[in-house]
Amino acid sequence: MPECSANDGIVSVAAIVVSDAWATTAPAPILTAGIAGLVGGAISMALGEYVSVSSQSHSERAMIATERQELREMPEEELEDLTALYLAKGLSETTARQVAVELTEPLMAMKIDSRAAPP
Repeated sequence: MPECSANDGIVSVAAIVVSDAWATTAPAPILTAGIAGLVGGAISMALGEYVSVSSQSHSERAMIATERQELREMPEEELEDLTALYLAKGLSETTARQVAVELTEPLMAMKIDSRAAPP
């Protein structure tokens, strides 16, 4: 996909320069238009990437918060969900359950510790 974006940028700047060259033969306006198109395209690409990464990061944080809340409120259901995920990946029932338990034990210990700690 980056190749398409690079090609789009090259074509856009080339179109700006060519269209400016049709309007004038003076090199300064042609060069200025080309540089402005290049800088504008670069800023557009950078901001687009920033928004994309920020949105993905926000979505991931929200999903993690939801999973933490579900783990606190219904740990057995979450253990079953995790076991099902590993079953779907081809692990045996016993192995899938063992992996799920080992992955959730530290989280459950933190839950127990946080209950024992004074407020």
